[in-house]
Amino acid sequence: MKNKKSILKGRASAVFLIAVTAVVCVAFFILGIRRMQNIYSEQMYVTELETRKQSLSDSVNNFIATIDLKRSEADEYYTELMTQSETKAKEYAIAYGDYGEGLSNYFDSVALCDCFSYIIIDASTNQVLYAAGALSQIDYTGNVDALTEGLAYSTLIKNGNISCVYGISKEYVETKLLNEVAGEIKVRKYQDGEYLWIERIDNLEGGNDFATVLVHPGNPEIEGKTISTETLDEKDNAYNQAMLDGIKADGEVYTTYWYQEYQSDLISKKIVYSKWYEDYQWVISMGIPAHEIVEFVSETEKENQPAVYRMIALITTMFVVLFGLGMFFIIGNDRRLFLRTEKILRTEAHVDELTKANNRKFGNRFLEEKFEEYKKTGVSPAIMILDVDKFKGINDTYGHDAGDEVLKKVVRVMKKNMRATDTLIRWGGDEFVGVYDAVSKDGLYLLAEKVFESFEDLSISSKGQIVNATVSIGFTHFKPQDKSFKDAIKRADNGLYHSKSGGRNQFSILDE
Repeated sequence: MKNKKSILKGRASAVFLIAVTAVVCVAFFILGIRRMQNIYSEQMYVTELETRKQSLSDSVNNFIATIDLKRSEADEYYTELMTQSETKAKEYAIAYGDYGEGLSNYFDSVALCDCFSYIIIDASTNQVLYAAGALSQIDYTGNVDALTEGLAYSTLIKNGNISCVYGISKEYVETKLLNEVAGEIKVRKYQDGEYLWIERIDNLEGGNDFATVLVHPGNPEIEGKTISTETLDEKDNAYNQAMLDGIKADGEVYTTYWYQEYQSDLISKKIVYSKWYEDYQWVISMGIPAHEIVEFVSETEKENQPAVYRMIALITTMFVVLFGLGMFFIIGNDRRLFLRTEKILRTEAHVDELTKANNRKFGNRFLEEKFEEYKKTGVSPAIMILDVDKFKGINDTYGHDAGDEVLKKVVRVMKKNMRATDTLIRWGGDEFVGVYDAVSKDGLYLLAEKVFESFEDLSISSKGQIVNATVSIGFTHFKPQDKSFKDAIKRADNGLYHSKSGGRNQFSILDE
């Protein structure tokens, strides 16, 4: 009896010890899972932060490309305007009789006179007869060449003793461009209400009034006002100085500043990407509140939480039955969950949210790989750049929703006519890049013709209206002289430009 009691007591002790051991192990295991969740959340935050920073960089650089395009179009317009104006001004002055007065009357009467500055001089006396615009503010000393220093475009007309310098001032060109850029910024829509803003650096040495705010959709009241490098954020960081230092060092910089939330005591952090646009001393910036990244991570955690709870319950039950197997299972299952979620994040990071085509970040890596493959094998894919004709007009006339539908249809049409080995990339805005494997030089024209014909009907229905769209396309291959894939992209882009300048709604091949 005593032995039986001893055995029962021993078994009870063993059961108790096993139970305590199991509970302790399960408790430690659950704590371990929590720790892994924390590590996973931290890694997810880092991954999302890098993705958002790259998105800021892409958005700013894409907008700079838009500015460059606007400047190119404006240059063509101003050059043509100057040429036409010179011919007409001479004809008008001769017909008028008094050459100097005739030139003055012409420039004062033309429809676009607000863009012209002119000065008319009697060379025999160095007397200024007439002047208007920026040139009317100059104290003429007899040096005609000095008159053109403030002009972006200028022409000298001479007739006898009459000399006329006329043109378009640099200030006018910059102001006109800034107005267009400001309008573009204010209608652009980005994720979570993000926006671009522009500041002009007036003093690269910093200090008070070192820069002027030109465009700021988030706070229009400060447009036209100056800012200081001595200004501190809510945590006493000189964020303007940090921006200026980075711009001077590298031409671009990521900065952070702390601010107080509107109608709240909460202090939040904002991550900003800024890039130097040297021609006009502009700094173009875009930012994102850091709490948006935290909220994204939190939402992802909430979505995964039920699965985590089920997993803990399952592991706890299995641990009682077979401790070792349960431990192995939970580690393996947790690892699979981590890899699956990480894979989802990687996939989302290279897919364009609107069109579901690959995004430019993916495209840059992909084209680099294709170019390296070409250098090894000598076999080049066909490279295509496609642009929707007059896309801004579609947005302005039918609204951005209609524009979005046009972009989606472009992608549907492209994917329908692509093979599994071909790749489509949204390069930016309404511009797409296509990469077609195993297309020879002889087969390039047939490919171009097939792609172009697939866009024969690019109409969509928006709010009861039929919106018709067309595309212009450029094609090329990699070339032995290319130093990187960017050379082929530029060549295809030149083909696209030929298609545009040739009347649009066509394709061009630059493959020589």
